[in-house]
Amino acid sequence: MRIIAVAALAPLLVVAQQAERFAAVAPRMQEFVDKGEAAGVVTLIATRDRVIHLSAAGKTDLAKDRKIADG
Repeated sequence: MRIIAVAALAPLLVVAQQAERFAAVAPRMQEFVDKGEAAGVVTLIATRDRVIHLSAAGKTDLAKDRKIADG
C-alpha cells in the first residue's frame, strides 16, 4: 500500500465561487483509499494567501487503525 500526498497551488486570481470546482476532489481521493490504492490522502489547494480546499481521507497508521483528522 502506498501513501499519496497531494498538494496543488491554485492560480492567485481564484475567487470564492471557484472553490466549488474542487468539491469532487475529496470523494475522488476517498476512492483511492476505498480501493486500497492509498492508505491515506491529504489534499490542499491554495492560493498564496488562502486555503481554498483542504481534505483528508484514510489512515495515518494502518497497524493502529489511526484515522487522518480532517481539516
